[in-house]
Amino acid sequence: MQPATNLSSGFDQTVTWVIDHPIISGITIFLVALLESLVIIGVLVPGALFMVLLGVLISKGAISLSAAIAWAASGAIVGDAISFWIGRHYKDRLRKIWPFSRSQTLLAKGEAFFNRHGGKSIFFGRFVGPIRAIIPTIAGILGMSAKKFAVVNILSALAWAPTYILPGLIVGATSGISFRLVIILLIIISLLLFTHWLVRNLFSFF
Repeated sequence: MQPATNLSSGFDQTVTWVIDHPIISGITIFLVALLESLVIIGVLVPGALFMVLLGVLISKGAISLSAAIAWAASGAIVGDAISFWIGRHYKDRLRKIWPFSRSQTLLAKGEAFFNRHGGKSIFFGRFVGPIRAIIPTIAGILGMSAKKFAVVNILSALAWAPTYILPGLIVGATSGISFRLVIILLIIISLLLFTHWLVRNLFSFF
């Protein structure tokens, strides 16, 4: 009984803190989304788990859905733009620079995915495991038009943010039934997402 009470108290404190610090909370969402989209680094950031938790906070009124989507989408757009610029600037020289020199398999997978799907790979890649953090850089290396990349980057980010927030929003909406049920469902979803992220990303990274 005590653990559930502590979880409830901790969650309530988190909701209160987010409400009291909207700008800091928004910047945090922006930075997590940016890092999740940043080349190589994004492989190690469990952005999906964070977005589920964000959805729960939205359901409790800690932050509005529109604000959360705006912060998250903006971070994702900037992260992909930086990754694209890195690929566009360094081109094939990037393959010899650490940590890219240690990630040849990931680069090869990203290049194969881009060659198969063309410009659509920027959109699809946003939702596909480890390669999401390498596709924009591959697009830059292979000379994709900056204007075309910007359009697909923005559209994919606007689709990605609500898609990953929705599960947490649904879980949080069940609080009227039982807070303990919310905690249990949230833990189960979080563990499943974390396990999926850990297995796929660590396998690809190492």
